[in-house]
Amino acid sequence: MRLVIFGAQGTALGAYRSIRHLYPVREVECFPVTRRGINAEYLAGLPALS
Repeated sequence: MRLVIFGAQGTALGAYRSIRHLYPVREVECFPVTRRGINAEYLAGLPALS
């Protein structure tokens, strides 16, 4: 199963790390954001897409 996590800040990174720890088989594809603004361009090596 492929997942996306909305947002590209600390909470999204925490969610990513938790998913990777609890469900290592699941793939997180990217971090969709409504606008770049204060969001990171990449998080954990994955792109933040607007």
